[in-house]
Amino acid sequence: MEPKSYFSIPAIEMTQPIGTFYIGCIKCDDLLKISFSDIRKISLESDEVFGIQRELSPKRVKELRQYVTNSDATFPTSIILSINSSKLKPSDDPADLELEDESIIEFKDGMLTILLDENVAKIIDGYHRVEGLKAYVEDPAKFQLNITVFIDMDPEDEAIVFATINKAQTKPSNSLVYDLFELSKSRSPQKTSHNIAKLFNKIPDNPFYRKIKILGKSVYGTETISQAAFVEAVMAFISSDPMKDRDDLKRQKELQVSEKENSKLIFRQFFKDQKDVEIGKNFDHYFRAVRAKWPNAWNQKEDSQILNRTTGFIALMKYFKTAYQSITNGRNDLVVTEADFTAIFNNINIEEAQFTRDNYKPGGAGIAKLYGDLREGGFRNI
Repeated sequence: MEPKSYFSIPAIEMTQPIGTFYIGCIKCDDLLKISFSDIRKISLESDEVFGIQRELSPKRVKELRQYVTNSDATFPTSIILSINSSKLKPSDDPADLELEDESIIEFKDGMLTILLDENVAKIIDGYHRVEGLKAYVEDPAKFQLNITVFIDMDPEDEAIVFATINKAQTKPSNSLVYDLFELSKSRSPQKTSHNIAKLFNKIPDNPFYRKIKILGKSVYGTETISQAAFVEAVMAFISSDPMKDRDDLKRQKELQVSEKENSKLIFRQFFKDQKDVEIGKNFDHYFRAVRAKWPNAWNQKEDSQILNRTTGFIALMKYFKTAYQSITNGRNDLVVTEADFTAIFNNINIEEAQFTRDNYKPGGAGIAKLYGDLREGGFRNI
């Protein structure tokens, strides 16, 4: 049998009411080698329930695996591990079980020495982050992680720690996340879209004046559209992978604009050429035409009205691409005037009183129906 390998990491010992644990720094590849997750499952033989972890979210893992390749990737919060100090020898008779001689973990002189073997460290919190790290392929020494290690932890305490941490966490709103991109010094689809939202929301003459819930909150009582909804709708014309674009720009890489992208992402070339003003002008002119066509429906805030709420806004943004490309004959490098957009809306016979939840149900079905009605009317005589 080959001798077992160990590795050591610097750590400090801490004591809290739950007991003693250790805070250390570990390279990501070492963590991947020793860690495992205890997914909660039911035994088909005994109907007993085992484990504490929830099932992996493939969507979340995919996001994190992309994120760890970014130039500014970071996991600053601790991965929480539970490690037994020794293990049992295998035996056919449970009565004969006894501890093996070799230890798994030891703390001495400010160092944690850990057995370099699989299934040594049970992940109590941070499972998705660890799975995401499997996509990190650069020097492991450049991605170190702080870990909290409990030794010989009771399974009940493992469950309590997991439940307490995950129950107490509050996910930040998407609106807050996009708002924070304002602080970035580099360009990104998120920052450009956020800047347009903030600008529109504070210009008195703009159709979106005080209509966007910055940070997801209503301040003036006139807001009807969330910042996240606005930003994501604008980004959809700029990028199919905003995080990758953001990372490429931070690395000073040139953005790629393929023929396929240019057809789908109609403002990607504008963004690549740093023509954010032109992007904003197109949306400004378009929604001025919307407001002129249906002034009461656009300015009302009754719950029953949908034109200036998510259903109406998303449908209008879908229709924007259709209207824009029909006017420019497929060119994506022009600023369309309000008058040109107005000419299209003049052909639409939807009455203001029709923009209600009864006619356009909230959600995908209502959005699709309104988009279809706009498209059918807008090009009737063109």
